[in-house]
Amino acid sequence: MSTVVRRGWVEERKTDRSGGLVCLASHGSEAAVRWKSVQQSAEDMWQNRVGLDVSNQLRTSLEALVATFPLEHPHYPASYGLADASITGGNGVDWKPVYRSGTDTVSNLPLSALVSQALVAFAMQYEELSPVAFSLSASVIRQMPAEGRPLRDLGRSPGVSALIRHGFVHTSGPSGREIARLTTRGLEVHRLYDTRIHTVETSWQRQFGKDRVAALVCSLGEAGMQQGSRHLD
Repeated sequence: MSTVVRRGWVEERKTDRSGGLVCLASHGSEAAVRWKSVQQSAEDMWQNRVGLDVSNQLRTSLEALVATFPLEHPHYPASYGLADASITGGNGVDWKPVYRSGTDTVSNLPLSALVSQALVAFAMQYEELSPVAFSLSASVIRQMPAEGRPLRDLGRSPGVSALIRHGFVHTSGPSGREIARLTTRGLEVHRLYDTRIHTVETSWQRQFGKDRVAALVCSLGEAGMQQGSRHLD
């Protein structure tokens, strides 16, 4: 909250009661007005990149799956906080669930919101099995080679710092040229990553139906192939 206030996006207003109100400031209001057009432009660019058929296939599979979720998950996959990259922050006691309501909760959403809801739902189940957040498991631990990586390539994000602080990654070498490597705890997360992913996928098949999950996996694969082929052109 302090960051968005400092940057002039929101402002806190005192009330007569003990609490206060959080309102959009001028910069925040301008960003809110621009957001839909920026989001649509990004979706149009992505659709042009992968093709209309692939984009429609992905949207159809996401709508069919997300509509079965009992909760309305965030439309942007934000983590619990800077120091905790997990979705729910442990037991998630600070989050209030938003139950899905209405007959159609998906068709009017942008594609990014559908992707986010699926990603958040998947991450929540993965993180019940893993001591490391899904985002860090996939982007850092899973990508770490046996010989390690220069710490500067990983960056000094709070997530990387947390992995070091909690003993999943250790560093060695002179300042500015440190090498990051997985510890025994990190290697265990790396070893079990595929197993945990398979466990969540199997659970989804039971919860939401094998056909829905298979359709989403297929459409994501097609989108990935098209995205990759465009980069090679």
